[in-house]
Amino acid sequence: GAHCPFAHIKAEELPDVSKLEVKEEPQAPDSPPRRPSGVAICRFFAQGLCRNGANCRFSHGETKQTATGPALSAETSLLLRRLETGELPMYALDVECVATGKTHNDRAVAQIGLVDAYGRCVLNVYVKPKKEVVSYLTPLTGLTAALIDERGVPLEEAIRVLRSRLPSSAALVGTNIGQDAKWLGLTAPGDCALLVDLAALFRAWDG
Repeated sequence: GAHCPFAHIKAEELPDVSKLEVKEEPQAPDSPPRRPSGVAICRFFAQGLCRNGANCRFSHGETKQTATGPALSAETSLLLRRLETGELPMYALDVECVATGKTHNDRAVAQIGLVDAYGRCVLNVYVKPKKEVVSYLTPLTGLTAALIDERGVPLEEAIRVLRSRLPSSAALVGTNIGQDAKWLGLTAPGDCALLVDLAALFRAWDG
């Protein structure tokens, strides 16, 4: 309200972007473009209207690495802001695997689950592994031989259905989501706009 420390400017009072001029300080010919200071956000970049690119005096959303968070690109920062406001659709993915050998990495996908931001099940499909299953890890996965034999489909078919139900504009969240995406051959951008690892988001350092 009236006590806000920032200016409240009406849309009609904003300057015409096409008439804006930014005077740049001289730089050495071989010097890299000056990066944004991060002091103020460029409101034109968020609208896709900034003409200054890497030479813009204002931040395009880049964040530096800190003790509690990684460095983020302008594109990732913008996607995260869209996720916070609800503009970016959000889905949660979970992949359950069974053991096909005796080592930790001997795993095969056996179930794929996808839910939307409202907790509604979008996909729950069981996968029949090509390799012989050594253990269904039932106490951890809830999977059994009878369940997979009765309802399992080939992995390729399961991934095809998953891609058909996952919007390419969505943010995909999950614990260790990068590994789940790798199991399924999903990419961001491509199959989705962004991967958000909940394990990294809520990581607590024991120091």
